[in-house]
Amino acid sequence: MKITRTNAIDKYHIVLEPGDELHRDCMWADFSLDNESYTISVVSDSGNFAYRWGPSKNESFKNLMSRIGSEYLLNKFADRTELDLKETIKKLKEYVDYHVESRKEKRSINKYLENLRVYSVGELIQEINDYCGDARIRERWAYESIVMDYPIQARVISQFFVKYLQPVLRGEVGLDGGMV
Repeated sequence: MKITRTNAIDKYHIVLEPGDELHRDCMWADFSLDNESYTISVVSDSGNFAYRWGPSKNESFKNLMSRIGSEYLLNKFADRTELDLKETIKKLKEYVDYHVESRKEKRSINKYLENLRVYSVGELIQEINDYCGDARIRERWAYESIVMDYPIQARVISQFFVKYLQPVLRGEVGLDGGMV
């Protein structure tokens, strides 16, 4: 067995003050940047995340991390696995406006949608199957209108990174620059 020790990891421990806008979603986070393996690891009270890029001869890992955007990092940390009910209802209403001719039926469906409270795609499909008797509308309506989003924990950590750690990294590498 061979064990190698490295000094190439920079660790940043961040604790938020109670008045900070992200404090209720994440009070603390430990970010570890492995400058040899191009790996970021996050342990926090909002969840744990990690991602590894391929090393580059043209750019240091810290430089890369100092310029990436929140959405880019979010896409590396998570997949879109959560139902975005607000956007899904918006798309469902657009579908109804285009495909349903009766004003009375449109009003009825839109009122139903405004009161819809589901937390998963399965619940959404079940509700629509129970509500809408027309199979032609029911299947296309639901499946074509579903909007998925990233888990809130991953979104919070990517915002946390950009707001608090990235300015420190920019100072360390001497960048004011733009985002990827």
